[in-house]
Amino acid sequence: MAAAQQKLNLDGSVTTTSNTITNIKTYTLSSNTVNSLRGELLGRKVSNGEAYVASFTSVMKRTSSGTSLLTTIDLFPPVRDTGMLTASYTIDLDGNDLRIRVQGPQDVEVDWFVVATLRVD
Repeated sequence: MAAAQQKLNLDGSVTTTSNTITNIKTYTLSSNTVNSLRGELLGRKVSNGEAYVASFTSVMKRTSSGTSLLTTIDLFPPVRDTGMLTASYTIDLDGNDLRIRVQGPQDVEVDWFVVATLRVD
C-alpha cells in the first residue's frame, strides 16, 4: 500500500535592502520522496509600492543517493514594475534542503512574501 501524500504550506516573508540573495523559505526534504512545489511570490518596493510577481511550480526528489531538482517552471513570466527589473527569485537545493530565495535591487528595501504548497509523495 502506498504511503499517504502529505500537503504542506510553505509560506514565508523577508525584507531585503540590497541585491544579496536571501532565503525566504527553506524546508528539509524527507528521505525517498518526490516533491512538487507550487506557489506565488510577491515583492513590494517599500518606498513606492512597485511590484514583482511570479507564479511557479517546481519538482524535486530525495533518494538514498541524494537530492536533485528536476525542473522549475514559471507559470507565467514574472510581472515587474520598472523599479524592480533587477529583482529575481530562485528555487534550488542545498544538501537536503529546498530553498526559495529572492534578490532585490541594489540599495532598495523590498518586502517579499511567498505562499506555496509542497506535495510530498
